[in-house]
Amino acid sequence: MTDRHSHGTVLELAGSLAHEVTQARLTLESLAPESEAVVVCRRRRIQLLLSQNTAYDLCRAPHCQRHPIGSAITTCTEHLGDCDARALAGMARDWGYIRRDDAERDPARLGGRSEGDLLIKAAVVLGTFERVRGVLLDAAFGDPNLFDDEFSDPAEALAMQHALERERLRLHEVGRAEGLRIRKTISSCTGCGHQLYGWNPVIPPQYCHKCAPPQPAEHPLYAFAD
Repeated sequence: MTDRHSHGTVLELAGSLAHEVTQARLTLESLAPESEAVVVCRRRRIQLLLSQNTAYDLCRAPHCQRHPIGSAITTCTEHLGDCDARALAGMARDWGYIRRDDAERDPARLGGRSEGDLLIKAAVVLGTFERVRGVLLDAAFGDPNLFDDEFSDPAEALAMQHALERERLRLHEVGRAEGLRIRKTISSCTGCGHQLYGWNPVIPPQYCHKCAPPQPAEHPLYAFAD
C-alpha cells in the first residue's frame, strides 16, 4: 500500500487508531491491490478503501464485510448473537454511557432505542438477559439511589426514576417476546427433546432448566470487556 492513492487512507487509519496504544500492531487480513485492504489491530477490523482515502470499522467477526451496529456495539446484527456474555455486557455498558451523553440525561429521550433492544435479544439467546439489562440501565440512567442527590428538583429525580422503571419494564417485554419467539420456533429442548414452556430470563430459550449449560463464573470486571 505504497502507491499514491493510499496515502490519504493511511492517514485516515492513523487517525482512527490515535486513541489505541502507541505500539499497536497491525495485521493484514486481506488485500485487493488498487482497491481495498482489511487490517486488524487488537480486536478491531478496519477496511481501507485505497482509492477513496477512507477507512471504516468492520464487524469484528473475522472476514465479515458488514459494518458494526455502532461505535459501542462492535459487531453487525448478524454476529451480535455470537458474542459471549462478557462481551455483550461490555457493549451494553459502553452503549449506555454513550446514550446517556447523547440524550443529555433527558428522561424523555433515554429509553426506547433499537440498539439497546438488539443487545437484549442477543442476551436472551445466551440466558444472560438480567445481567446485560442491568449493565445497560446502570450505564444509561445512573444509580437510582443517587437521583435525589444529582437532581436539585425533586420532580426531576422522580421523572428519572419513572423513566428508568419504564425502560426496565420495556426491556423485559423485549426479552420476553424474543424468548417466546425462539421457543416457538424450536418448541422442544435441544438437549432432551422435552417440550418447552414459557420463558426463563436466566436460561437460554433453546434449553429446559435441566439441560441448560452452566452460566460462566461471574467476573467482578465483566462489565469492562474490550
